[in-house]
Amino acid sequence: MSYKSMLQNIALFTVSLLLALVAAELVLRSLGYYGEQTGSLGRIKIVDDEVFGIRGQPNAEYFDGTYQVLRKHNSHGWRD
Repeated sequence: MSYKSMLQNIALFTVSLLLALVAAELVLRSLGYYGEQTGSLGRIKIVDDEVFGIRGQPNAEYFDGTYQVLRKHNSHGWRD
């Protein structure tokens, strides 16, 4: 197998994998699945998000972990 055909095969595989993942994402979202709605989020209060499914509660503050790290969420519900 030549170097050029090997690169073409790798490129074809990469593009095919990307298209398959995008198709799977679109199918799952069209069926209403947006990911895990509960889980090991600890004390984090979660809210629904149109794009990502869930996000943190806006303006929330909580201590997390063994070392008691203060986690803060901004006004959009994302950690800064």
